[in-house]
Amino acid sequence: MCQGTEGGRIIWNPTFRAFAEYWSFEPRLCRSYRAQTKGKVESGVKYFKGNFLPGREFVDDVHLHEQLAEWMATIADVRIHGTTHERPRDRFAHEQPALLPTTGQPSFRLEAPLARLVAEDWLVSVDTNRYSVPFTLIGQPVEVHRRTPVQAILAHLARSGAPAPPGPAPPAAAARLSPSLDAVP
Repeated sequence: MCQGTEGGRIIWNPTFRAFAEYWSFEPRLCRSYRAQTKGKVESGVKYFKGNFLPGREFVDDVHLHEQLAEWMATIADVRIHGTTHERPRDRFAHEQPALLPTTGQPSFRLEAPLARLVAEDWLVSVDTNRYSVPFTLIGQPVEVHRRTPVQAILAHLARSGAPAPPGPAPPAAAARLSPSLDAVP
């Protein structure tokens, strides 16, 4: 996640940094060999593996989710947590107002940008399609970022050094494209 420090500044892995920006959280670096500064994620996994999974069989994902929902509602979320000394259900209700809603926000796409050179016919090739871009970009290197649900291309001069936004591109910087539509630089 962290690629070291430079002049007292943390150098984050670019993909992790983009993920953090996309989901609007600020990562914090824990000091080495200081277990008490780290979260207890591993304990939650151990609790799940040791208390939910043993002795259960599932015929499919739907069956697994049904059993998991029942276990969470009747056991996991109503027990007194060993660290917080609160029921997880109550703790969540207390913390929920501070959480940001993610409903409707597409998942973060872990995908490297594609480097392309704009051809003389103003087109950029992506997979088997060709997309037109402004003629001022002829001969220029651009980066192509794929977006869903409709493919959108964010093109900018690769030499500009300006990073592409990690999430869906703002309307002024990108266009939803079909092979016959123009891209905006």
